[in-house]
Amino acid sequence: MSEWISYSLHDLLIFSPESYFRLFERANLAFWPFQLVIIAISLLMLYLTMVRTVRGQLFILAGLVFFWLLSGWWFIDHYYTQINTIADWYLWLFTTEAVLLMIYAVFAHRNRSHYSSPGDAMFGVGLGIAVYSVLIHPFLILLSDRSWRGSELIAIAPDPVAIGTIGFVLTMNASKSRYGLLVIPVLWLLVSVATYSTF
Repeated sequence: MSEWISYSLHDLLIFSPESYFRLFERANLAFWPFQLVIIAISLLMLYLTMVRTVRGQLFILAGLVFFWLLSGWWFIDHYYTQINTIADWYLWLFTTEAVLLMIYAVFAHRNRSHYSSPGDAMFGVGLGIAVYSVLIHPFLILLSDRSWRGSELIAIAPDPVAIGTIGFVLTMNASKSRYGLLVIPVLWLLVSVATYSTF
């Protein structure tokens, strides 16, 4: 028992930081030039967040569904599983979040009161987080010694997808049901923080 206690998270990690960051470069290279479509969709989502229409909110939810499925089944399934033996579990977490977003969209469409905007403070926080995930997070790589080809773009890289979901969801309404959509994004970010802490 004492031997198990002596292990740290770093000891359990079977891949190096270089191997992990290289995945983003490979995924981006293989996905090119469709990143341009992703950028257009995410910018439109930001615009629709400020417009606050029913159809706009449905488009945002549909965009988030697409982002979770793409990040899960493209990045995690095709790349992350190659270096992380438990990444298959993450894949199903991402799929579950996509399903939850679809269910939320259906019920929100039936009850348009779900689209009433929350207080200005909460809306501002959510919008700021969403803007960060789309426009700032991908450029943080410029502050490191990594290649820009490994930029973590929303819809491909898991972290900005989770961050963006938190932001967009917080801008939608003040109902308690929306908080259920934040559980998996928060869990993923905790996993990501734990992973980065071992590098």
